[in-house]
Amino acid sequence: MSVYRRYFEIPKGSATEQLMACILESREAYNKGLAQIRDEVDAKEVARYRHSGLFAGFYFDHGKRDNDVFTKPDRERMSRPRRTGKEGKALNARIEALPTPMPLKDLFRECGLRDGDWLISEGLTFHNAGLKYSNDPYHFFITVPWKDEDPAVLADAKPDDHLLWQPPADWLEVKEWQMNKIIDEHKEAA
Repeated sequence: MSVYRRYFEIPKGSATEQLMACILESREAYNKGLAQIRDEVDAKEVARYRHSGLFAGFYFDHGKRDNDVFTKPDRERMSRPRRTGKEGKALNARIEALPTPMPLKDLFRECGLRDGDWLISEGLTFHNAGLKYSNDPYHFFITVPWKDEDPAVLADAKPDDHLLWQPPADWLEVKEWQMNKIIDEHKEAA
């Protein structure tokens, strides 16, 4: 059976919505600190890991990277501060001193989706849970990979199997187009 996604709208005022708001606020504070460092080192952009929100590297315009302070760009064209050398160590220390953002794993764990990683696999393809939202005011959606399974297979499933997961009663299941429409409307209003 093929894998598809289910989309859930998170109601205002729910515990899940409050946790998501805390996660995004912690990430915004972290991102402000990274943006300040980005501007100081004349980088074009900051890269972050998607689920943890932590610093992954800097993107530089061609010829703007200080080779004594930053590593050569990797295959994603990101450079990181060198761990050797005075300036690179100081930059790494500043980045590590920033308040750590809350990871999305906390949210997924709270919702009963384990850590949100590798919920369903097909060969070497792994499907993860995701978060979609619009800002100001926040409007949250959680996307969950799913596949319809034979009841005989579900009867033999382990209690922590993702396919036995039930969404919280206050979540509203919506179609992808409905979710996109709501997010687009919030973007246009902002």
